[in-house]
Amino acid sequence: MDQSKEIKEKVHNKGFFFENVIIIAASFGLWYLITQFRFIEWLSHRSALSEYTHFESIIAGILAAAFGVALLGISRWMYLREELPVRLKNERALRNSEERFKSLINSLDDVVFTLDRRKRYTAVYGRWVQGYEKLHPDAFIGKTAHELFGPGEGAIHERSIKQALEGESVNYEWSIRTNGDRHHFQITVSPLRDEQNAITGVVGVGQDVTEKKKFERELRRHEQELNALIENTPDIIARYDIRGRYIYVNRAFESFMGSTRKQLVGKKQSELSIPKELTPFWTDSIGSIFQTGKETTLEAEFPTPTGIKYFQARLVPEVNAENYVEYVLVVARDLTKHKQTEDNLRRSEEHLERILQTTPGGVTIIDLNGRIYFANQTAEQILGLKRKSSSERYYNDPAYKISTLDGRPLPEKDLPYIQVMMTGEPIYGLEHAIEHPDGQRIILSVNAAPLHDYNKKVTGIVTSITDITKLKKAEEEARKNEQRFRDLANSISDVFFAMNQELRCTYWNSASEKLTGIPARKAIAHEISSLLPKTMADDLDTLFAESMKTQVTKTHVSKVKIKNKTYYFDINIYPANHGLSVFFKDVSERMYAERERERLIAELQDALTKVKTLSGLLPICAFCKNIRDDGGYWHQVEAYIKEHSEANFSHGVCPDCAKEHYPEYFEEKDHTHKQ
Repeated sequence: MDQSKEIKEKVHNKGFFFENVIIIAASFGLWYLITQFRFIEWLSHRSALSEYTHFESIIAGILAAAFGVALLGISRWMYLREELPVRLKNERALRNSEERFKSLINSLDDVVFTLDRRKRYTAVYGRWVQGYEKLHPDAFIGKTAHELFGPGEGAIHERSIKQALEGESVNYEWSIRTNGDRHHFQITVSPLRDEQNAITGVVGVGQDVTEKKKFERELRRHEQELNALIENTPDIIARYDIRGRYIYVNRAFESFMGSTRKQLVGKKQSELSIPKELTPFWTDSIGSIFQTGKETTLEAEFPTPTGIKYFQARLVPEVNAENYVEYVLVVARDLTKHKQTEDNLRRSEEHLERILQTTPGGVTIIDLNGRIYFANQTAEQILGLKRKSSSERYYNDPAYKISTLDGRPLPEKDLPYIQVMMTGEPIYGLEHAIEHPDGQRIILSVNAAPLHDYNKKVTGIVTSITDITKLKKAEEEARKNEQRFRDLANSISDVFFAMNQELRCTYWNSASEKLTGIPARKAIAHEISSLLPKTMADDLDTLFAESMKTQVTKTHVSKVKIKNKTYYFDINIYPANHGLSVFFKDVSERMYAERERERLIAELQDALTKVKTLSGLLPICAFCKNIRDDGGYWHQVEAYIKEHSEANFSHGVCPDCAKEHYPEYFEEKDHTHKQ
């Protein structure tokens, strides 16, 4: 703005100069006329040499100059009188215009700047640049881009400014980090020309496109995410134009069609390898979207090499700016597995219904309001319900008269439904009684568990009901029998005890107590090996394990010393599904008698062995000493004795015979002894 003011002042000064020249010329013209007038007068009355002097000429010139100055003053006064209000008005308007221009430029986010031909900044405007380090307007004035931004970033500006000074308009992008953030600018520089179209500098506009850049990056990211989602989704996605041609197909569509995208795009439905009977259906469906502009959902089945495929397709119109349907987007989902799952679920529900109806136990399902909305036939019989009215009953219906086993009313908090709802955990084997209106009292064993949806939220309670009235009577009878059995077992003088499969004592009769000194209350639930003497337990552990494994009765006689007395027990081990039963029969007296008998028999046998010798008359030869048997046969003495006794012979030579038969040996030996 200061530059334009300077130009206006120069124009005004030039006008003032020419105006003065004209007035001075007029003054000299007047002086000339005056001098000429005096000269004529002198010619007519006087002699020029005598009357006319230089002094008069000077006076005339001064008068002419004074006249000219007066005319100039009058002229300037007249000019100022006419022009001063207009000039003041124009100057005020110019200043206001300059202020408005500055305010307008400084209010913009864009940066407006000018440079002279030496590439130095002469002005910088714009609200964005205010308050930022390195970008304050005062930091620009009189400096080049190289001085402001360094050789790297400065070269970008100076190269574009150079092109603008050569007459080109240049667009380029530039970024700068300031106040911890990076800002991006789209800058346009153009040549600045004077009235003669000569380039006097450069004017530039820098637009802050940081948000635009962020938006573009975010848009690209979203486009990439969307593209990745579309390309990797199992759904089939395709786009059709108004002619029914494929404009876009995703990867799932390529896989479904067994063709590449290049082979599909630009083709119509009728040009693809799709069963011809399906083509009109799809063509008409897509065409109706172009006509109505309303989206729709269709279900259809396709024959494929792997069997029939079921699809659910959503057809969505894509409307352009003129509100015309330009494309139709089709998103199809393979529902084959879903259909199969529905069929399987339906079959499972049917199977479950059959199972629940045929199971020997009663089954009920109770909703969150406590209403029994399902009961199988067994449950209906147990609870006295009718099929039509079963859904109208509640878990705590007063008609049931629910009580404990001993006849007391069952508190509300102890009911199976309440316990499961309060804890969220299943319960098992809860026993209580109900009384029907006809007075029949039955005892129930109830299992109850919560039902959950896929979010693990409880949606109801399922109960399993068993009528255990007969079982309870049988248990009572069994208890009575067990008591009779215990009385009988305790009356047995033999040791008797029972054990479970873990070889822990489950019964210990009075004879066992007397033998071991361990009372039954201390024996029950303990390992049998810890209750019996160690020498006996070591032998019996193996027998217990074998009998348990083979389910075969085992017998064993065991000798054990208890309280300095030796006992003999005849042990019988009887296996059962629940464990073993063991009888100890004291056979000590019998064993002692048998041992005594065995000792006597051994002594007699030994005596008989020693008494077995030859007796009677034996005929013997006087010369060879052979013996004649009862049959008249002769035998050597040693053979006869060996046959008729338990004696054996070993041969040797007596001294007399040795002298007779081996004299040389006898003499040598005798001589040796004598020395």
